[in-house]
Amino acid sequence: MWRLASLAMAGMVYGDGQGNRSLPAEVMQAMGREIVAQGGQLDRETASRIYLQTGLAGLGDDDELQRRARSYGAAMVITVIAHELGHIALGHTLATGEATEEISRNQEREADSFAASVATASPFSDYTVAGGIFWWMILTWVAAASGNPRATTHPHARERLMDFIRANQAQAEALGITADNIPEFLP
Repeated sequence: MWRLASLAMAGMVYGDGQGNRSLPAEVMQAMGREIVAQGGQLDRETASRIYLQTGLAGLGDDDELQRRARSYGAAMVITVIAHELGHIALGHTLATGEATEEISRNQEREADSFAASVATASPFSDYTVAGGIFWWMILTWVAAASGNPRATTHPHARERLMDFIRANQAQAEALGITADNIPEFLP
């Protein structure tokens, strides 16, 4: 799933070498539908089918696209690490009492904000912002697949995605992603 996600994100930004950026949108939408349909998973066979059916396979030999795909994959991981470092930097790990669900959700929002700031301030922000957006998109698809509409200790994934986009609005818009068009990729 990560390879397909990274390749789709690289294609979205880099295009297909012919200036076509709608193909990656197709790939992302197909991935989202399949992740929801498969209960939060994307098996190798389905990922391979999406890769072949959407025409992404035709781009697979492009060295620049492959390099960018690896960078976007790394950027998704950096988003997660920055979020977890946010918990440490903000002192969330030092709590001694029991946290309520609302306190936990607020701490998650603070850690998300920290990660968004890291993405924006990074000298690799073209990658880290895109990687963060795609990470939250994947979590939105997985949340939809779980069928659990109630936020417990974490805010809803869709809320977190929209917050990340708003926090990185300029870079998101440079990618062609806005609060208005992102719903077309979500369940």
